Amino acid sequence: MIDPRVELLASEFASFWTRVFQEYPRYQLDLSWPSVGTIDYLLFPLRRKKTLSAVERRMVQGAAAYLGVMARDCWSKISKGGQASVSFVPESGDVLLRIDGGSRLRQGDYFAVAVSKVLEKILQHPPNPFPAFEKAAFSVVPESNMVGLFAAGLFSGLCPYGAGAWRKESLAGFAEALAPVHAQLAAMCAAYYRNLYPTEQLGADSRLYYGYLIFPPPGFEEKFPALRAAGGILEFLRSINASTKQMAEVGLHLATFTDELISSAGFALAAALYDEHPHPKLKAIAAAAPERFSLLRPAVMLVRTMLGKEESWLELRKIGKTDDAQRLLHIERELGLVPLVHMNGFSGLEHPLLDDVLEALCWRDAAAAREIMKRFRMLHDITAEFLLQEIYLSLLLGDFPEVEEQLKFLGSREEHLDISELLDCRLLNARFLKAQGKNEEARKAFTDTFAIAARDQDSYFDAGRELALLEYQIGNNNRAQEILKEIILLRPERVHARLLYAALLRESGAEEEFAEEMPRLIMLSPNSRQVFALLVETLIAKSKELPQE
Repeated sequence: MIDPRVELLASEFASFWTRVFQEYPRYQLDLSWPSVGTIDYLLFPLRRKKTLSAVERRMVQGAAAYLGVMARDCWSKISKGGQASVSFVPESGDVLLRIDGGSRLRQGDYFAVAVSKVLEKILQHPPNPFPAFEKAAFSVVPESNMVGLFAAGLFSGLCPYGAGAWRKESLAGFAEALAPVHAQLAAMCAAYYRNLYPTEQLGADSRLYYGYLIFPPPGFEEKFPALRAAGGILEFLRSINASTKQMAEVGLHLATFTDELISSAGFALAAALYDEHPHPKLKAIAAAAPERFSLLRPAVMLVRTMLGKEESWLELRKIGKTDDAQRLLHIERELGLVPLVHMNGFSGLEHPLLDDVLEALCWRDAAAAREIMKRFRMLHDITAEFLLQEIYLSLLLGDFPEVEEQLKFLGSREEHLDISELLDCRLLNARFLKAQGKNEEARKAFTDTFAIAARDQDSYFDAGRELALLEYQIGNNNRAQEILKEIILLRPERVHARLLYAALLRESGAEEEFAEEMPRLIMLSPNSRQVFALLVETLIAKSKELPQE
């Protein structure tokens, strides 16, 4: 039974956003599993808000009603013969999901969740580790899809927020009961894929999504996220004799899903297969959520191993395949898989002790890497590239005295630096000034670096982006636009630069140019939270033109 008031809340919520996203089918609220990702994107701005406005609370209610309606359908399948209901509690304004009896509950037993109350609490105080299932909490990053994690527990009936008999169940014990739910959600994912990519058939096969792409969530009883899911995709595609090209295409398409687990697994597969020239969309997707996608390096390594390739550039380096290692390092850097690795190569870095440095860098342990580097520097001669890496870590760790001392040392040896090292040194100095709040000095430093960096495309882009941001912050919007327009031609896949450029176009009233840029952003990085937020802001501004209920 569905309370008419809940039905109305869910219907109003879904129909409003369906009208808003009528030209963007990937964000439609159609009561499918992928649409849960859209809800997380919509509610993301409410995270950590101490007080919600009446409009925001109504939005949470609508989302809770939407999820409650979906969960009721799942619970009816889990406990056949049970009475599943979703009702509205006028006193609290809560949406209450409940099941009584059925094949999974004894006579008189029940399970119930106060959906809107729990959802609001998750938004205002995002838990970390996140308890998706009873006695199964795991670490998340700020970019994680928490509504999706909540929905995984809610739809399976295994969330720790409920009251009643199912609190004692486990995922393993519920596997058989969950099978029809899993099949239904998998069919939804296949239909979603078919709608977005009608010319590609493999991703529209619902069997693909049985391979850990829905349950359990990423990070559940696995050391690194999406390991099971990435391996599951590859196993299925191999079982139907998909070609390497087909597998890469499926992975790239899955990487654009709003669902975190599916997009992570797709990204890992595509990143392992595009190991000569990473697809621009992969680079854009990684740049849009750097903390989340940098955690997928182990999943990429697993897929590479399953494909019979060396799992990482560290492995290649250790067996003396320096050129191959250099190539793979470049790709991993472009895909944001090694965010702490600042150096471009291995020149002068052949000492065995430095393997420990590289391992620490790859596994995101900045403090450990810097300590080893400091000890090594006291005992051995070092290259400028080595010291630039150490400065980068010191700046990241906020050790300003160390940064200042090292920059002074390198500055005294500028005549011995090649052009790449010189530009890197100046960029780090400009970032150091900015980190200290010396914006005018930083602006001059970025300007000087930008002026001489044309021969080094990466430095030219980096200096230009940060200079444009500073120009924007002090009100020089025209200059910021000029710089961004120039560097976007050089690196069209860098989402943050394009996003700032689009926002400036809109702010300056260049509606025609903005209207051209927005679809490019969506096509390039459809699951970027920042791109989505700008799209929503734009569409809501036009909502007066939309038909009203």
